[in-house]
Amino acid sequence: MAPADLQLAPPTADAVPDLEAVLRLVPQARAGQAVVRPATVGDGIEVLDKHGQLACIELAAEAAQQGRVSAFVPASGAATRMFEEELAALADASAPELAERIRGLAMSQQIQPAASTDDRALLVQVADQLASLPKALVAFHRGPDGLLTPLHEHLAEAVALGRDAEGVVRLHVTAPPDFRERYRQVLAQATSTHPGVSLQATVSVQEPWTDTPVLDDALQPVRDREGRILTRPGGHGALLHNLQATGGDLVVVKNVDNVVNATFRRSVLSWRKVVLGRLVQLQGEAHRLVRALRAGEPVLEQARAFAERVLGVRLDGDVEALAARLDRPWRVAAMVRASGHVGGGPMWVQLDDGESVQIVEQAQLDLSDPAVARMMADATHFHPVDMALGLRAADGSLHELGRFTDPAAGMLTKKLVRGRMCTVYEHPGLWNGAMARWNTVFVDVPSWTFAPVKRVGDLLGRAHRSAVVV
Repeated sequence: MAPADLQLAPPTADAVPDLEAVLRLVPQARAGQAVVRPATVGDGIEVLDKHGQLACIELAAEAAQQGRVSAFVPASGAATRMFEEELAALADASAPELAERIRGLAMSQQIQPAASTDDRALLVQVADQLASLPKALVAFHRGPDGLLTPLHEHLAEAVALGRDAEGVVRLHVTAPPDFRERYRQVLAQATSTHPGVSLQATVSVQEPWTDTPVLDDALQPVRDREGRILTRPGGHGALLHNLQATGGDLVVVKNVDNVVNATFRRSVLSWRKVVLGRLVQLQGEAHRLVRALRAGEPVLEQARAFAERVLGVRLDGDVEALAARLDRPWRVAAMVRASGHVGGGPMWVQLDDGESVQIVEQAQLDLSDPAVARMMADATHFHPVDMALGLRAADGSLHELGRFTDPAAGMLTKKLVRGRMCTVYEHPGLWNGAMARWNTVFVDVPSWTFAPVKRVGDLLGRAHRSAVVV
């Protein structure tokens, strides 16, 4: 089946962003998240023993066979930042070194006509042809059938993780609007390299009605010459609408640039199956308890003990309040040792209904507060954006995901807009505030499962080289 567009229904008839509603949230974003302490092993982060890992892998395989598993890949990002060093080298003496690096990588074979033998000319080709692509379309690896982009590699992972008993594989990717058709073509062609697979793939874009306002230093909206508020895409939190529209059951999510070559893939996938199986295990138990509670069975204390053991919360409400607390979307997120990574980390956060573990970005924090800065320094783990999500309720219906967000968890970031550095409000991040009220569990996984390509040099790492023994 050829990949198709996934259409998102806008929240209003005119399909324009509600800028006034967004502007009312800006002061809350400025205040930052109320973090309590870092989540660490034994306090918010689980470590599964070998027996637990194998049990989870078996559960993941069963769920895949049943057709419950799909993959969701946020793949809208441009490759420009990946080539920052190479673009800067156009004006300095490092051009020969960087040009030679590119010549040894798969991406050099994408350049048409053939990559120039002149160093500076090659970097101009890179700027013109590769840096302007979405990262999902830049060749990272070589395979027996040709060049492999992140889209090829994510399809290969989706086949290994979610292929059902009938050979069906379910995959959704988000794309920049101008590349939607190109994504569909690449996925359709890549499917031919997986015999016996029937691909059910959809492609969507980050819709314009999720755009947010551009702000000045006083956090007031910037306007154009006609007096209209300038807007730009509101961050990956806007993709919550895209995730909802997939109608998935168990959905695995991973960043577009965190892929590995075929040799390394098997070891990485074993841990992705652990994360997925842990979701199956925990959500299955929660749903059993929810159905029993609502049927009047005497499982109240058992349900309370489960919530305290798994979620770290003590729930003293009545039966329906407990059932409703357990009957939320579930997610299990991989966590790797920090090792100098900068970005989202696991934290205990104070929400209005109590403490819970959250993935918190540095942009959400007031690092001028010594206590907050100390907590960040004490953090042991980092979130590689590798998780499994349970989108369905105990009765099998699809959760309305927007009900479980924290509107106060939006972020203020700096972006270059029309040649001017401005402040931009971003929606609560997809795996941050957009999932704040989900039932969340963090699982420790080896750091080598995280192999992102943030710059060209990362492709020289062992997870991306052609000859790797694991």
